[in-house]
Parts: sequence; C-alpha cells; structure tokens
Amino acid sequence: MEQYNPIDHLSQIEKVEVPKALFKKIQTRIETYSAENFSKRFSYSIAASIALILCFNFGLLVFSGKSSGRMAFFKQVNSNNELYK
Repeated sequence: MEQYNPIDHLSQIEKVEVPKALFKKIQTRIETYSAENFSKRFSYSIAASIALILCFNFGLLVFSGKSSGRMAFFKQVNSNNELYK
C-alpha cells in the first residue's frame, strides 16, 4: 500500500485557457509594486544619515566624560533614592 502524499494531486491538475489580458494585468500590478519601493540612492542616503546620527551620539557620550561633577550628582541622587522626597 502506498502512502498518501499531497503532492500526488498535482498530477490531476488540468490546463486551462488563460485570457490574453491577464498577463498584461499581472505585469501592470508588478510594475505598480516595484514603483512603490525606494530608489537605491534614497535608501543609501537614509542609511548614511542614521549612521551619522549614531556616530554623533556616540561621540557626545565619549567626549562628554569630562563633566564628572554632573555624573557624581546623578549617582548620588540615584543611590539615595531621594529624587521624590
């Protein structure tokens, strides 16, 4: 006895006549979807902008370490939990 396999139903599919306008409709729909995507240049500019912003923020964090007086104050407030007293 053979095992049942769902792929066996594919051999029972019959060919049908397709309207000639259907191919044109499919092409039009594909062109519409591809037109909605961003261009490569726009995508690269957004990626570069995000990278620039991240580098700028990282630079601010690294080079602002000289203001240790502020950090000591924040550490003291957070360790004492006197923020809301």
